Amino acid sequence: MTRISAIAALILMAACSVLAKDTAQTIAQGITQADSIPAGALSAYVHARVGSKSTSAAANWALAWGVADADNYTIAHVSMPPLADLAGLYPTNIEIEVQQWRDGQLAWSETARQPMDDRYFSLKLVYDGIGARLYGGSKEQQLICTPPFSTAGGAVELRAESELQCERFESYSTRGAAIEMAHFPTIESIDQYLLTTTDPLEGKWCYIDRDVDQNRASIGGKYTLAIVKSPDGKGYDIVYLAGADKEPEKWPELRIKGRLEPTIFANNYDMVWIEAGGRTLTDDNNAVLSADGALLTLKFPIYKSQLRLRRMP
Repeated sequence: MTRISAIAALILMAACSVLAKDTAQTIAQGITQADSIPAGALSAYVHARVGSKSTSAAANWALAWGVADADNYTIAHVSMPPLADLAGLYPTNIEIEVQQWRDGQLAWSETARQPMDDRYFSLKLVYDGIGARLYGGSKEQQLICTPPFSTAGGAVELRAESELQCERFESYSTRGAAIEMAHFPTIESIDQYLLTTTDPLEGKWCYIDRDVDQNRASIGGKYTLAIVKSPDGKGYDIVYLAGADKEPEKWPELRIKGRLEPTIFANNYDMVWIEAGGRTLTDDNNAVLSADGALLTLKFPIYKSQLRLRRMP
């Protein structure tokens, strides 16, 4: 089975909400820990690590996510044997049952057995904006299944059926930029505006080529963009016109693709860029306009990548 990948680390770095416990604590029966994943999250990472407290009773617990109400949620049930049954003999296989409930009806389920080689067992849920993966294990987590994940968001809950030991509970998620549209009603109105501008940066630009580190980034499309002054006069809006290949449904004409602000250096601009999936990239991005005003290079040094655009007539 596939071991949990480095994407969890990426999500941790981009986390915007955290609830974590790093030392074992006794937790009572019921919903003992809770957080939430916002609607439209681009990524999410949830980790619950629980151990048995009793030598005679089984440790039954569950991780639930996408909890809208008592009738709508997805849940992974874990059944761990009493400590006395284990008697220090590891590994042993335990059962994980994953279910999705919709309007009080079982809509989906899958059952798996995973090795347990420690008194604690982890469940990790990873969502990358495309799909979810559930991992489980004691020392190393292995793929359990690819469960349903609602982009409508909802609560995340750790549910205990008896008194247990909780070593860790954490929840991270990232959200994309809100969709913002240009202050022009149509592409034709941008064309009319550009006929009168004397600003060397303003204009319509189209993709020429790229220099992309494939291990760090990928191109979202061969874009056609407009660059126009922002309404507040403090910089420039980068306006999407056409060319999105990845997630084109997120890119209607005239959506803001980014922003440029002048620096103290001639023809150099600080850049905010919204990538194909909707994340806002800010760190160290910049744009350089050629001396003749014909080429615009968008640079992403952290990703060791750049795009070149040419001015359209």
